[in-house]
Amino acid sequence: MIVALLFLLISFICLIMLIVSIFKKKVKSSRKKYTLGFFICFILFLVVAVKTTKDEPTQKHSTNISKTSKKEKKKRAENVTEGLDNKTIAKIEKDIQDKITSYTYIALGKKDTEGNNLKDGKINEEYIWSTFITSLEYSKKGLLVNVNDEFLELDNDMKDAIINKVQGITQSIKNRYIELTDEEIKNKEFVEIRNNNEVKGHSKLDKFLYTWNK
Repeated sequence: MIVALLFLLISFICLIMLIVSIFKKKVKSSRKKYTLGFFICFILFLVVAVKTTKDEPTQKHSTNISKTSKKEKKKRAENVTEGLDNKTIAKIEKDIQDKITSYTYIALGKKDTEGNNLKDGKINEEYIWSTFITSLEYSKKGLLVNVNDEFLELDNDMKDAIINKVQGITQSIKNRYIELTDEEIKNKEFVEIRNNNEVKGHSKLDKFLYTWNK
């Protein structure tokens, strides 16, 4: 676009210079040469002008399509959970709870990562985060995560990490029931964290960070 406009400007300047030169020259042969040059520059000027005019609406149209597409993706990402029926929501909730429970068994050394029972298993630190979750509820409004007293003793970074683990599991399981786009997967659930029915934290507006009550 910029190159075309620059070329258009140069062609226009050459055109003006040729017109001035034609009227200043008195020799006929010279006038013929300048007339030919004038004709060539005039043609180039028209070609660039037409091309620039055609390209501009196309670029504007592409920009509008891009903006519309982003808005539609964002709107679908926000409303995808609202479109679920209660039966599917109940299945998602159960699957999330079952997954966290299985991680708790692994964390405590009761099972291995394949789900096999262990007699003398050891504590698995990688999954120990799951032991802080007592239960959860999933609805169209988002997640309600119930935590134990030990969770409250953790620093905010650890709390963030644990809830983000729950978020990741939720999106992964939800993707089994609905084919989510990348944008929808990034759009995490709103989460409220409770301990003994008392709200201890919740998602911020961007849903990637959390506010923790003292």
